[in-house]
Amino acid sequence: AQTSFTQTLRNTSNTQQTIVYTLTPRSGNCAGTPFDLTVQVNPTPEIAADAATICSGDAFNITPTQGVNNNIVPANTTYTWTIKTDNPSITGKSAQATAQTSFTQTLRNTSNTQQTIVYTLTPISGNCTGTPFDLTVQVNPTPEIAAETIAVCSNAPITYTATHGANNNIVPANTTYTWTIKTNNASITGKSAQPTAQTSFTQTLRNTSNTQQTIVYTLTPRSGNCAGTPFDLTVQVNPTPEIAADAATICSGDAFNITPTQGVNNNIVPANTTYTWTIKTDN
Repeated sequence: AQTSFTQTLRNTSNTQQTIVYTLTPRSGNCAGTPFDLTVQVNPTPEIAADAATICSGDAFNITPTQGVNNNIVPANTTYTWTIKTDNPSITGKSAQATAQTSFTQTLRNTSNTQQTIVYTLTPISGNCTGTPFDLTVQVNPTPEIAAETIAVCSNAPITYTATHGANNNIVPANTTYTWTIKTNNASITGKSAQPTAQTSFTQTLRNTSNTQQTIVYTLTPRSGNCAGTPFDLTVQVNPTPEIAADAATICSGDAFNITPTQGVNNNIVPANTTYTWTIKTDN
């Protein structure tokens, strides 16, 4: 005989469960009539520590799943959270004291390597508060690259990769690029789009005029599964002289000079072209 009815009951499901006891009361030598005690056991959330890997800048939400990792997740479970282990390289983080239907954040990794932050979530189902659990979020860096302009010489191979830190760029190791031609230029040949990811932007462009010409590409950077925002790369292609072999007939003793002419024999002769020379065949 006990002075009161005592039990500690655990509901292993995620719905209300019922158990019925029959209690027999006694006072001294006098036994009372047995009576039933019905106990409705509401589920309390029981959620294991969890982890998630996301891309910087992507909105995400996490809602623990009933049964996964032996979780008990009643319908309409809500969550509050605090930041357990902060990280100065991650922005957009916030604690939440008001119960929410899921854990939501939009985190930005300001570095070019994976960064980690740990939250502590408290699950609540109705009036039943579960044991707090940790959520570890690994934030992979997403390329963030500013528009850029480069100047090159006609016919010179170009290899361009964005630089981490320049113009506040975020450039993770092994960033790759695809590109399209945004603004074309009929005076430039050798140009091409590239739909297959490359470790650098490469082109060999020929300027068929005798003045600087410009072409604009749009590059999309990617690091692993994290695609960055497309950015423009403006390429200024300076003309390189292209002059065909020539011949001249002169009189002995006469001074002469030769200045190749733009367009003659398909010559490309930029303004202010200068010349050096050697003697190839002497006489």
